[in-house]
Amino acid sequence: PDLDPTFTHNVNVRFQDFDMESQRSIMLMAFARYSQNSIVSMTSFDPQTGGRTTEYRNVNGVWNARLMNMISMPLRNKAFSFSNHLFGFYSATVGSNSIGSTPSSNSEALNRSGSFMVGESFSFAWRPDYFEFELRPFYNLQIVRNTVQTASNRDVHTYGGTFNATYNAPFGLSINSEVTYSGTQGYSEGYDTDQWLWNASIGYSFLKGRAATISLKAFDILHEKENIR
Repeated sequence: PDLDPTFTHNVNVRFQDFDMESQRSIMLMAFARYSQNSIVSMTSFDPQTGGRTTEYRNVNGVWNARLMNMISMPLRNKAFSFSNHLFGFYSATVGSNSIGSTPSSNSEALNRSGSFMVGESFSFAWRPDYFEFELRPFYNLQIVRNTVQTASNRDVHTYGGTFNATYNAPFGLSINSEVTYSGTQGYSEGYDTDQWLWNASIGYSFLKGRAATISLKAFDILHEKENIR
């Protein structure tokens, strides 16, 4: 009954511009959210009785913000094009790390966590007659810091790139090959990845207006795809 209601405040800014003559597109987005009087649960454990007691309290300091920029434009030769995507994100949260045998002793166990992420991805594309080639490298950095649960602190680097090649024959044949490399550094031992992913397909379009297509696709030809849950 002593809790105050939580109010969430949001600010959004967006700018977008497209130049028809140069085919240049620019977009800039900014977003911020602040939670006033956030409610967190505080659970204590009594080792003698095995009982758990949960209380709730208001905290401040929960907020996040994101900034994103995207630009896409052809080069002087329209067969070449360039695009770039850059984003940054920060999130601050507050939670409990239950210690002690009484609810009041948990007042010093509030864990304040900050997560910062920045990512950069750009691409170059070349589209001559019947062909399309595109190279898309990327890099992300995530930094996590905690005031109590320091074992969860980490600096994670995610990097790689994709090369995509497509041939579209004038009589309806289409051949595609896509190779992606991805790697990570900063996770616990045994959980960093270093893998190649190769997908390929061949297809044929027929009937009036190429209304029907039959295709054969192969995924992970190198058998290196890994997933962790």
